[in-house]
Amino acid sequence: GGNRIAAYTSDGIYHVIADGISVNDLVVAGDNSIWFTDPDGGRVWYISPDRLTVKTVAEDLHPNGIILAHREGTVVVTDRETPHLWAFRAELDGSLTAGAPVFAPLRLPFETAKPGSDGMTVDTQDRVFVATTLGIQVFDTEDRFSGVIDTPIRGSSPSNLTFAGPNFDYLYVTTPQALYRLRTATTGVPYFLRDYQAIEREQRERLERRRQQRRRQQQ
Repeated sequence: GGNRIAAYTSDGIYHVIADGISVNDLVVAGDNSIWFTDPDGGRVWYISPDRLTVKTVAEDLHPNGIILAHREGTVVVTDRETPHLWAFRAELDGSLTAGAPVFAPLRLPFETAKPGSDGMTVDTQDRVFVATTLGIQVFDTEDRFSGVIDTPIRGSSPSNLTFAGPNFDYLYVTTPQALYRLRTATTGVPYFLRDYQAIEREQRERLERRRQQRRRQQQ
């Protein structure tokens, strides 16, 4: 957490985007909009691309991590106290509407009702990766639970994660003890670099290959 959002330009110049705020995690959209979480206030905030608008867009939460999904039309927020995430529709003015619990239930550590959900990331196919006390919980494109990725040290819970590397196919994970990276079979290209038409084309081609495979198996 902190009280400032700042950025570095490509030539290393530091500049402040917002000051005097309570911020824990943030996500930057392809159009340079920013949503950030305020766990102390139980709120989610929005900053417009021109930085002229800073406003509260969700309240009465236990927010921590935050990402965008579904072609940046959905804002997903973790909740440390309950075994699910929150999904909101992102409106054109940055407002969040139609909030609903999703990705439920998150798997819980033994004898506790709190998942300890922290940071998140999403791959190019919209699979969601959530840092929790139990490990990195993964959900597929239909919001179904896929499994848990453990950290190398038992009991060392992940706190944040992101895709990086030359091809964005390494998952970098922070824990209280160390920084890890994991080579994956997927990629997590930043929002501002995503070609959504190409992604949809790839998804259609993958679906067609699966259909053809099923037909061959049935013959």
